[in-house]
Amino acid sequence: MPPKKKETPLYQEVNSQKDWESLLEQKGLFVVDVYQEWSGPCNALSGHFRRIMIELSDKLLQFAIAKVDNTEALKDYRGKCEPCFLFYAEGMLVAFVHGANVPLIINTIKKQLDFEHKVLEGLEVRKEVQDVFIIAKYRKERQATRASKIEIRILQTEETAPQSFTVAIIKPNVVENRKVNDIFMELKEHNIHIMVEEERLLTEEEAKIFYDCKKDEAFFEDLIKFMTSGPCHVLVLTKEQIFDEVIYDWQHLMGPPNVEEAKDKAPNSLRARYGKQGIMNGLHGSENRRAAARELDFFFPTFKVPIIQGKRVQRTLAILRPDVFNEKKDEVLQTIKEAGFQIPLQKVVHLTEKQAEEFYSESNYQPFFGNLTDYMSSNPILALVLARSDAINRWQNLLGPQSLDEAMIAAPESLRAKYAFDGIPFNQLHGSDSEESAKKEICFFFPTETTLAVIKPDAYPHKVIHQSSWYWLEK
Repeated sequence: MPPKKKETPLYQEVNSQKDWESLLEQKGLFVVDVYQEWSGPCNALSGHFRRIMIELSDKLLQFAIAKVDNTEALKDYRGKCEPCFLFYAEGMLVAFVHGANVPLIINTIKKQLDFEHKVLEGLEVRKEVQDVFIIAKYRKERQATRASKIEIRILQTEETAPQSFTVAIIKPNVVENRKVNDIFMELKEHNIHIMVEEERLLTEEEAKIFYDCKKDEAFFEDLIKFMTSGPCHVLVLTKEQIFDEVIYDWQHLMGPPNVEEAKDKAPNSLRARYGKQGIMNGLHGSENRRAAARELDFFFPTFKVPIIQGKRVQRTLAILRPDVFNEKKDEVLQTIKEAGFQIPLQKVVHLTEKQAEEFYSESNYQPFFGNLTDYMSSNPILALVLARSDAINRWQNLLGPQSLDEAMIAAPESLRAKYAFDGIPFNQLHGSDSEESAKKEICFFFPTETTLAVIKPDAYPHKVIHQSSWYWLEK
């Protein structure tokens, strides 16, 4: 019997950076299955690839498998679990497919092969694409770094700070109904200024990256379909003063995210008036400073937040004790805001008896100490950091005397007198009495935390160090 003819290898193998550079110098359309050593290439598709190679019989079409473990140019694919196929033509990435989607991969091969022939005939121009996986990865890294820089600058300076900002989106349904100018008028009436504005139609990939945090929600696909159904207006909003929290103001102006809830609880809010139903609420706003920094980088990566001059900012700790927190929280917070304070930090805390004793340790010789610590650990409280140029004295003046009897007689308009509760011998609001005690008390409720970070070998040459203080993101 004649010897069996040896089958021509289907794949060109890439096992190193040198192999990869050699592949990129070759002519033709390469379909590259990138894989890690522990998982191996996607062998389930080899039969499909061999069949299409025979079917098309096109010398331009070639297949390769590339091990990312030893290939520096593919390092960003390390740690990725699902199969990934990259389409290269003369060293340029022209398409990609994530996952072992056979029909999609076959259609992409045919489409790119046809396009490549047109390029060689001078009828088309080859265009390089970017893999959305890589875009998302670097956006996350860049956003985290940028958010950290903004937060650290706010933390370290009192004379200057980045201007407060939030990212807003006027969604397709509002644009379609030609209500954009109405939203602009609302912003103007509330002294909210537009720093940047751009009308844009989100692609499906962009929408999925932007709403990645909601990918596990049942409404995710409907949300993506809605957000890509028409153009949006993307805005960066601000207010004039350093500690004017435009994030809070814009959230309050929009109202609850759910349209039905907005119509029920905040009928004058923008979402109640301009939203349609469910997720079609008409408007988006950043949830907090970190989200604002991340979203700014997503839509306007080259925009620099202005640095503005301001007065020296002082901080003090305020506490809403159990009863006033439970019954009058919103009313007190509104009073604080109307008094010109900003609230960069707030936290609901249920103190243990030991924690209450530690916080009030300087009063442990007082006859009321035991009753006070029992009361403070009986139910949750709200701890706040208040900020303005004269925060300590201003808050103390609003509070009035510590003694309830004295407050009721000498300062009946003070907060402690106003929010006294029958049968409760303790005043309901606390404030630091000096800068030294403010620093100590703020640290008690909002301590700086540290974490261990390891720079892995493949990242060490870049020497990228990320630093952040989590408690400045609490709001």
